[in-house]
Amino acid sequence: MEFVNADGGARMDRHWLTVNARGEVGLSVRFAATVTSEMDLRRFPFDRQTLRIPVESYLNDVDEVVFVEDPTNTGYDTGHQLPEWRIEGATASWASFWIRETAVLSVAFGLLLTLVAFQFAISDSMPKVPYMTFMDVVLTLGYLSVGLSIPLLITVRWRDEADRGRREQRLLSVCRFAFPAGFVAALGVAAVLML
Repeated sequence: MEFVNADGGARMDRHWLTVNARGEVGLSVRFAATVTSEMDLRRFPFDRQTLRIPVESYLNDVDEVVFVEDPTNTGYDTGHQLPEWRIEGATASWASFWIRETAVLSVAFGLLLTLVAFQFAISDSMPKVPYMTFMDVVLTLGYLSVGLSIPLLITVRWRDEADRGRREQRLLSVCRFAFPAGFVAALGVAAVLML
């Protein structure tokens, strides 16, 4: 028996040979293999995938051997868990528009570094695909949001210190609502198009 889509072949982990009272011989074999399967990850992280593992005999054809699933020994081990993401909380780069101290730029740059770290964490667990996933869109919008807010905050801070103008405060007031609304609107458009 072999897995058709095994990457580099499968290795036999354990095997058992049994003979019952009627003289019937049974062979149970446990294999370990890394398998490949086509997956469409465009909707990640809101996607569902099916991992197909076709099995065939490497010595006999379909007229000679029929594989029959034994439901008592076949399936997915529910005790085995893969680490999943769990959202503990969320912050956005727009919080910096509400802060009135010099720490405002520290918040924006901290969020930029958080985005970079998050992208590295996601890319380590995702296969390389030639198209944008929904998570790529979210990260791109995050980079754009932070990237636009940093020069704006620098300009406002510089002009505010120079002439204490009300125009900069009005601009910050507009940004407090325009940035989140623009992000949500762009995310909504992406969700409609991709999901």
